[in-house]
Amino acid sequence: DRLPRAGGMLAYAIPAYRLPRNRVRAQIAALEAMGIGFKLNTEIGPKGVSLGALRRGFDSVFLATGAWEQKNIPGLKKSELLTSGMAFLTEGRRDPLHGNLPTGGHRNRFSPTAGRNVLVIGGGNVAVDVAVSARRAGARRVTLACLEARDAMPAFPEEITGAVKEGVSILPGWGPQRILEAGGKVKGMELVGCSSVFDAQGRFAPSFDAARKRIIKADQIILAIGQAAELGYAAGVKTLRGSIVADEATQATNLPGVFAGGDAVS
Repeated sequence: DRLPRAGGMLAYAIPAYRLPRNRVRAQIAALEAMGIGFKLNTEIGPKGVSLGALRRGFDSVFLATGAWEQKNIPGLKKSELLTSGMAFLTEGRRDPLHGNLPTGGHRNRFSPTAGRNVLVIGGGNVAVDVAVSARRAGARRVTLACLEARDAMPAFPEEITGAVKEGVSILPGWGPQRILEAGGKVKGMELVGCSSVFDAQGRFAPSFDAARKRIIKADQIILAIGQAAELGYAAGVKTLRGSIVADEATQATNLPGVFAGGDAVS
């Protein structure tokens, strides 16, 4: 594992209010008691241990590296000014000595840093986690804008309801059109109305109504429209559309002794 603590998304990306860190630590401890060893701070790939070396050292290798890479919006200018949703959620959690967010007066020390007025782009559970985390990190106003209608948002309905109770404003049916900036700093975003998200064949192909536009002022815009797998380490492993190809029944890849599962596959 390239990170200082075991647990992956459970330890680093899912907010502590949804999954208490002591629960994660207890699960890791149980695995260690079963005889499972964890080798941390270890990069797999060109900058560390190669997949070939792992194959030579072990009879079997299972790849379960998840989907940590933030997807971007193609063609959106000044996108470098946006904050990655994954980076926002994992901020402050990379210290190996602190497995939980402190409580009381020290809470903000390991909480994400949020602007005063935050705009979150995305309609899934990660976007909702980002929006709620921003509110809890001190943002005065948090707005979540997504392409889908309210009843078609990918996030679980109870998560959306919870976010509204936290003070998050939901703007369904709107997509990013233009980033507003001055002096290299975000000032807001111009949104355009989304007429439909999918085409007649059910493929993702959003269409917009150029006559419907609105501006949301924000000093931080967080992008949370989905993640992709980082597979630069998986030399020789067959991939398709950014995911590892593995047999559904056996989870075997095209390389003998190499198996894969989780978000890197699905």
